[in-house]
Amino acid sequence: MTHIRGPLEWWNATFDSYKFVDGELFLTLSDKTTRKMENWDEDTEKTLEKLMKIKTGDAISVATWGGRKKTEWFCDVKKIDL
Repeated sequence: MTHIRGPLEWWNATFDSYKFVDGELFLTLSDKTTRKMENWDEDTEKTLEKLMKIKTGDAISVATWGGRKKTEWFCDVKKIDL
């Protein structure tokens, strides 16, 4: 279950890396595209904890919230066990 409240759009991808800069998260996927999560305090910290457990090449589900474009934004991730 996600820590983000409200309707989410989930989609699958392959994880490459992440950066945590000034309270914001940047998710890079295997195709080298990047998505951003703004500083939403506790929610961002919880997503960061999840990202720290994911390794390059892992299959993941990524959530986008509030009608934001999934090509630019994300708000949660979870590793997919294949």
